[in-house]
Amino acid sequence: AGGASAPPDPILERLWNLYREDRIAEVRAAIAERQASDPNWKPPQELVTALETVEARRRLVNASDSGQWQTVLSVATESPSLLTCTNVDVLWRVAEAFARTDQPTRTRDVYTYLLTNCANPAERLATVQKALTLLPEQQVTDLLQFERTTGDTPDDFSSIRDELARRRVERASLDSKATASAEDLAAVERLIRNTNEAGPVLILGW
Repeated sequence: AGGASAPPDPILERLWNLYREDRIAEVRAAIAERQASDPNWKPPQELVTALETVEARRRLVNASDSGQWQTVLSVATESPSLLTCTNVDVLWRVAEAFARTDQPTRTRDVYTYLLTNCANPAERLATVQKALTLLPEQQVTDLLQFERTTGDTPDDFSSIRDELARRRVERASLDSKATASAEDLAAVERLIRNTNEAGPVLILGW
């Protein structure tokens, strides 16, 4: 009928609903079924891309959970659309994969991207906490410069600074050639006043 727009396609609505419910295998099966009965039918590119993204994320998470770090990195390379602030968990996993494959500079780059671009304060703090377990101290210290002290949701990275101070004091207590700065000692003393744990107290006791 000339310029009339096509009626909404009920199968497409069903596919998108399945997709939104995360029933990805069913979406794939329905697409295959539709293509078998109508070889000229193609799913919209938007849906294809959405499916590929979900499947790539699953592959990446599974590889990360089972310690297959090379696979994590190859999936990330094939699916750069995953690497955004909406998928902070994926960024963390990629950063860890770089660290576990001896590429700490790349790990730092991922964390730098996150701290430069992603706004959620809880995710930002968690990012620096992860850095603390995976990166050399100097690189963690470098990341602290991205702390946001202004705005509606400022960061509070003081717990990370305290932990770095505690490590330096601990090192000084074990190594007669190392010395701890007055600043670090003050930070650790403050920690001890606010904690009931024996650890920091023992460190200062040397």
